[in-house]
Amino acid sequence: MVVSFELNKSFNGFALMLACLCLLADSAWAQDKNIEKSFPNVVMIDAKIDGQPGFGAGIVIGTRAGRIYIATADHVVRSGRREATDIQVRFRFLPGVRFDARLLEHKDKGLDVAIISVAGGSNQIPEGEFKFDILGVSGDLERGSDVHPLGNPSANAWGVALNPEKVDNRKATVIAFQSSYIQGGHSGGALLDSCGDVVGMIVRDNAPNGEAVRIESVLDFLKQSNYPVDLNKTGGCAGGDVQVVDNNGALSLSVGGTIAIENGAIFRGRPIVALVWSTDKGDGDISFDEQAQLNGLNFQIDLNGPPPDPVLFVIGNVRLGIGALVVYDDANGDGIGTRDEMVGGSPTNMITYLQGNFGEAMRDAGEEPDTMMQLPQGYALTRSITPQERGKSGGFDDLVPIPPQRVYLIVPKNRTDIKFPNWT
Repeated sequence: MVVSFELNKSFNGFALMLACLCLLADSAWAQDKNIEKSFPNVVMIDAKIDGQPGFGAGIVIGTRAGRIYIATADHVVRSGRREATDIQVRFRFLPGVRFDARLLEHKDKGLDVAIISVAGGSNQIPEGEFKFDILGVSGDLERGSDVHPLGNPSANAWGVALNPEKVDNRKATVIAFQSSYIQGGHSGGALLDSCGDVVGMIVRDNAPNGEAVRIESVLDFLKQSNYPVDLNKTGGCAGGDVQVVDNNGALSLSVGGTIAIENGAIFRGRPIVALVWSTDKGDGDISFDEQAQLNGLNFQIDLNGPPPDPVLFVIGNVRLGIGALVVYDDANGDGIGTRDEMVGGSPTNMITYLQGNFGEAMRDAGEEPDTMMQLPQGYALTRSITPQERGKSGGFDDLVPIPPQRVYLIVPKNRTDIKFPNWT
C-alpha cells in the first residue's frame, strides 16, 4: 500500500513513512542505554595499607581461566613501595558478600593504573552477570559533555550523582571533569558517558575537579601486560564510526501513552496511532506497515533495531531519524490508506534515532549544533523547542531528550487545530 501526505509547515517538503508499532493496554517507556547498565562491571574495593583501611572502586575488564581481572587506580592498592593487604571486592549482583582479591605485579605509575584479580570459579561468581558491551569512545567527549563518575564515594557503594557532571577538557591520556559530588572513594571507578558506557577510569577524586584516565589508555596498558580484555566498543554515545546495529535487544524503545480526544471530535472509523518518519527524499509516495488497533485509548509503541534506511538523514557519518506520533481515523477499518485522515498527534514529543557523531557532522556542515548534541546514540523520546526557547534562531538543532513519561496524543475538535513539534 502506498500513501503520500504532509504534516504541516514544519515538515513541508518531506515525505513521511509509517514505521513499526504495536498497540497494547499498558503504558511503558524504556531505554536500554542508561548509566545502570555498567554497574555489574564496577566493583567496590576495601584494602589495608600498613594496617590503615582504605576504599575505592575498580572496573572488571575481562575473565580468563576462572579468574576475574579488575583494573583500579594504583593509589587505591599501593602507597609508594607499600602494597595493600586484605584486599576485598564486592559485586553489585552479590550484595553483602566480600571476595578476597590478589594484587598483581603489573602497574603503570604514570597512568596510576593497577590490576587485581579474584577467583571466580572457586567462589562460584556468576560471570554471566558481567556486561562487556559497555566500552565507550572517550574521543567523542568535548568540553561540556555530560559524564557520570561511578564509584565508592565515602564508602557509599555504587554512588553516582543524580545530575550529570561536565567535561572540562580532554588530553592525550586524561579526561578532566568538573564535579561537586566526587569525593574520596571514587578512585578506580568508572567515568561513564551519558549513555552509561565506560569512557575512563577515575584517578583523582577531589571536588570540584576530577580526573579519569581515558579507557583506551587503560586497556592498551592491560593488553601490553597480557591481561584479558573483554570490553567491547558500542560505537560511542556521542558517536564514533557508523556501525550496523543488530536487533538483539541492545537497541530498543517503548513509548506508551493515551489519546486525549477533545469534546466534539468525530471519528468516521477507528483511531490508529502511527509513528511517522520525516525524510528528505522528496518523492512523496512511500510505503508503510499496517498498524494495529488500540486497546481503548491507550497505546504503546515498541521499537527494536534501527529505522529503515529510506527514512534516515545521512550527514557524513551520521544517520538521523526524526519521527512524529500521530493519530489517524481509519474510516474503512482496513488500516491506513490514502483516504484516511490524520486527526491528531503529540504537539511536543517526537522520537529521534541517532547513530554517529552529530556534533562533528554539524561542524563539518558549517552549523553550530546546540541541544541535539545531548541526544544519546540510539533511540530517544524527545521534545522539540522553538528558536525562542533555545535562545537563538535558525539551525538544524532543536530536539532535546526527555525522561520517561506518559505521552498524550491530542485529537482536537477541528482538524485545522492539529499541532506538531516545530522541528526545522
